[in-house]
Amino acid sequence: MRLLYRVDMSNRVVWELLNSLILNSLDRLGYVEETYSVERMGEEHPLVIYLEERLNRFFTPSGGLSCPELEERIRDMLSRDPEGMRKLVDSYVRSYYSGRRRREPDYRISGRVADVLSF
Repeated sequence: MRLLYRVDMSNRVVWELLNSLILNSLDRLGYVEETYSVERMGEEHPLVIYLEERLNRFFTPSGGLSCPELEERIRDMLSRDPEGMRKLVDSYVRSYYSGRRRREPDYRISGRVADVLSF
């Protein structure tokens, strides 16, 4: 088995093992506009970092799994219970964006998203 981890790179492990599940979850839950951003930033996207933190807590109540341990637990769940992993990722993606949308300003004007230019 090829190990994907590097020191302090648990988010890379999450991205490498779950990227298609994450992107499909975004589409399925209606966050289609976020898919490109997540795909472009990969393991550096705040959603992936959030998922890494949540999965780390899910697999060990006290947190603090090492990168190889996290990888092993994710791989194990993917092989034993892929539907359970899909539901878990869906719930974390939903949680991440529901909290985020409450804090971000709404740029919608008459049902359309306003163009926001940065100079």
